[in-house]
Amino acid sequence: MSHISVALDNTGLSTRQDEIVALLIDAGVEFTAVVKHPGTDTAYVIMESEASAITALKHISELTNCRGLSFSCRIDRDYVPPAGLLGEENKGLNGDEQTLLLDEPPLKGGQVRNEEVLKVVAPYYVNLEAERSEDLKKSRMLQNVLKGVLVKLYKTEGGAVTPEWTKQPSLITHLRKRAIIYTSELRHRYRTKVEFSIGVIERDGRPAVQIGPCTRTGSTFRIFGSNCLDGALIFPNACVTISRIFEEQLTEALQAGQILRDDIALLDTVSIRCVGTCTNARFDVSDVLIGIFLRVAANIEPDIALSRLWPVICGIDTFLKRSGVLRAAIVSYAKVIAVVPGRPHRETYYPIALIMNSVLPSRFFVVQRMLNIAFRIGPDTFFQSNLSIAIAMVEYITEVVMLVVGDMDEFTRVTLLDVCCGCGFLGQCIARLLSDRLYDSQKAILVRGLDISADAIANAELNAIENFREDARVSLEYTCISVEQAQTFFSVPAAIGIVDPPRAGLPDGVIRVLRESDLQYLVYVSCNPKALAQNLFQLCYTDKTTLPFHIVSARGFNMFPGCEHVEAVIFLKRCASKEGIVVN
Repeated sequence: MSHISVALDNTGLSTRQDEIVALLIDAGVEFTAVVKHPGTDTAYVIMESEASAITALKHISELTNCRGLSFSCRIDRDYVPPAGLLGEENKGLNGDEQTLLLDEPPLKGGQVRNEEVLKVVAPYYVNLEAERSEDLKKSRMLQNVLKGVLVKLYKTEGGAVTPEWTKQPSLITHLRKRAIIYTSELRHRYRTKVEFSIGVIERDGRPAVQIGPCTRTGSTFRIFGSNCLDGALIFPNACVTISRIFEEQLTEALQAGQILRDDIALLDTVSIRCVGTCTNARFDVSDVLIGIFLRVAANIEPDIALSRLWPVICGIDTFLKRSGVLRAAIVSYAKVIAVVPGRPHRETYYPIALIMNSVLPSRFFVVQRMLNIAFRIGPDTFFQSNLSIAIAMVEYITEVVMLVVGDMDEFTRVTLLDVCCGCGFLGQCIARLLSDRLYDSQKAILVRGLDISADAIANAELNAIENFREDARVSLEYTCISVEQAQTFFSVPAAIGIVDPPRAGLPDGVIRVLRESDLQYLVYVSCNPKALAQNLFQLCYTDKTTLPFHIVSARGFNMFPGCEHVEAVIFLKRCASKEGIVVN
């Protein structure tokens, strides 16, 4: 198949591919894909036909002249897109098959992406290398969510009327276009948290332990061992090494008769949390939190059930800490889960030592430093899986909040309401950036966090003390309570709500509280397009009793490169009437 492209020259070495995509969307250009190889200042816009290329050339030229941009554009009939970008294989000069990953250097050592592993560990996984462009596909995914919400609002039932804001082209046209997706060069070895299952297989007629992602088909389980992990390309080397060492030493103990298959059956999961330094292109692990999860019957004492297995676990832990194979500091623990049929399981935490003495889980943590603040990450702490994109997302949300702050000149304090706050990550990062950007202002900043997890609130409070002890303008308050029980939580002036719910989205009770509150601004962070679509409709439809919200803007973030998954940030503002009228 022949291709025709519009080449954009002199775009600058630092200009990212997603920035070019955003520019084309603003220009109203319909295109197939965009390619900008790292280290070059030319971007190629792949077009479907010569006619579309000529039209695009005109629109792009007009936009660059209007904005005073320095780069030039031309039609290029010789450029050959990367293999797989358009659903076909490209041929090399000698006729051989070539395989390249879009926007990435060729992989070393003949590595290929292990699709079977990705299907297990990555939500919504598909083979994106065969698609036109990963970022373009995710842009369309978010665009379809927004278009679906608008269509549903047009077809409201049960006495509701179509919100007036959906009838104003100036308020919805940008929502129908391809959404802007923020991405980074960090596409490999970025995952900060993994949980690997443990099982036994037969290898060459002898039992061998497998540790890795697990899939289930009916009653059949399959565990992908450490030999599969490196090819998945998303796990830091530390995670692969930990899986391999546990496999090797448990297998050796099993084959030597030190432990039995029944002992291995007590092992459930290896949990790994990685922290370290992160740039736009690299994640270097400095500390690792390793948890070994074991399951025992409720009527048996752990030290008796684990009598043969425990010394082996201690030996592996000692080897990891003393051998230096990880080049990272290690904090380790064991979580013993006592299974009680028909009742909640009992969880007990132990340091990995020869004598089993239970302790509080708060004893085990690692610290992630970013944006000049630090966060304690414990066994159950939620934290973002891709630090590079997480930083970009926080900076974008801060820009949104700054726009709102500009409309609050009459108030001396800005309040961030951090719903589902977890360890305080979003609220505290935004507060830090706000404090820096409002340096010359007299405004105070209050962060009020809310979560139903006592452990999360405890970590948020500890993080707040550590991060803001020397910043008098920022105050932080955290409460362990459900949103449904905290209606007065939102009754504060100059407040901006931030919600980052679990994958299931916000329950109906929380939606009701948000609609009945006095909150005027809301930032919704979502990791599940289906739940996002449902919640946006619930927040925006007219019900004759409360003022609905309207969607101001939407951005996507490529939090999981290589997977069909997009993190979305939606900015909503309260309408001026129950009919959904928006007053600018």
